[in-house]
Amino acid sequence: MKLHEKIRIIRKESGLSLKELHRRIIYHYGNDALGYWTLSRIELGKHKTSHISSLEQIATGLNVTVSELYEGVDRDQPESSPFIRKTQRRGGFTFNDKAKFEIVSPSNLDFWMLEFKFLPGGKTLVKRSTAINDSLEFVYVVQGEIICHINNDDSDTFKTHTLKKGDTLTFDNRKPSYFENISNKKTTLLVYQNPKKI
Repeated sequence: MKLHEKIRIIRKESGLSLKELHRRIIYHYGNDALGYWTLSRIELGKHKTSHISSLEQIATGLNVTVSELYEGVDRDQPESSPFIRKTQRRGGFTFNDKAKFEIVSPSNLDFWMLEFKFLPGGKTLVKRSTAINDSLEFVYVVQGEIICHINNDDSDTFKTHTLKKGDTLTFDNRKPSYFENISNKKTTLLVYQNPKKI
């Protein structure tokens, strides 16, 4: 079974039309939601679904995890191989021209390993995992300097952590958080997330 077929099956078993699924995605993601025609093309298998942001939106709209979307899905060799060349990376997300990440781990694992890259002034959107149970994020600074903002009490106040090369930070990523590079140097992070919920 292909991933787009699995998405359609879950949607139909949930009694949702494509328009209803799209309305759910808009409810959760607002202006950042997938377009209706993009969603339609994904379900028809005519649009690549390698971007984790797209799969996360679809999973949220279907009330399942990304891991559940992949259960029983055929995977090609590069995606499940323990060896992945840089040119074979499968997906990622560009926040803007100064901040992006790529998935660097095989998709058949229960966690994500992500490589974030920030140019000076780069900043991510505020994100939080929709996982029901414990959800861990571990950050390692490969080069440069980054500020991680974490909201621990669901107020408007974020606690800031300044991390430099070699520093690490672990936190519950069900709490709203975002990264920001206020330095004048390029910054690279390795980010481990378990489970696969961005």
